[in-house]
Amino acid sequence: MFRFLGSIVALLIGATQVASPAMAQEFPKKQPIKIIVTVPPGGGSDVLARVTADALQRRLGQSVIVENKPGASSTIGVDFVARAPADGYTLLFVGAEFAVVPAVRKKLPYRFEDLTYLVQPFTVAPVIIGSPKYQPSSLPDLLADMKA
Repeated sequence: MFRFLGSIVALLIGATQVASPAMAQEFPKKQPIKIIVTVPPGGGSDVLARVTADALQRRLGQSVIVENKPGASSTIGVDFVARAPADGYTLLFVGAEFAVVPAVRKKLPYRFEDLTYLVQPFTVAPVIIGSPKYQPSSLPDLLADMKA
């Protein structure tokens, strides 16, 4: 786990160094940048957002704050960012639920047009894990056990 996290941090730092020549200008103000995370503190997305915030803070030389706004399947945090001034100081860090919510909820307080995709800093695949005492070693074996 720590080796994986270390690799992610190194990748982020490297990516910010490669991207630096593409920066057109500095931010006009030195106010803190807020990264809004749509899940409670301590989860995987929160940890990844904090790693990202740390790398951005070192690269930009200004404060980057992670603020958690969980609830309503990410709608609360997404709406907060959609209503924030479009000045680059409020960013959204959201998972796959962002793409699923519109299919489940017809009325949302925001429109996708109110947001702009910037980057996908991580790709995390879900996994199924069991006790080492559990014998199935593949998904077909697991499904067969569940049907039995």
